Amino acid sequence: MANSGTPAEAQVPFVACAQLTSATGTTETSSLVSAGVNGTRITEVRVVSGSEPAVAPGTILLLKLYDGTTSRAFASAVCPGGADLQQALFSFGNSLVLPNAASLRMQLRTGLPSGGVLDVTFYGVSF
Repeated sequence: MANSGTPAEAQVPFVACAQLTSATGTTETSSLVSAGVNGTRITEVRVVSGSEPAVAPGTILLLKLYDGTTSRAFASAVCPGGADLQQALFSFGNSLVLPNAASLRMQLRTGLPSGGVLDVTFYGVSF
């Protein structure tokens, strides 16, 4: 594990889940995950579609960093489409550290079909 300035024993495993639904449309979500008191290192974000109705092939998903004032896209994925499938995997190793005021948001460029769902899971550690 890279040196975060916090001893390994003070780092706590972090898992958070969120969901995007067809009601979200193409509007940017509110904060899906926020940093812990001293910061959070996100190592991986997995996006999986729910059951029918299937996500359309070519659906574009943006991962955004919100600093409390502005959000900026820093990663994107083109989803393969389908139901009950992994649609995106963002892997950051130890490089994405959220300071305590930051959060992650998502935005679809193509809306989900009515009743469509994307389940998002964030993995990492908090210090």
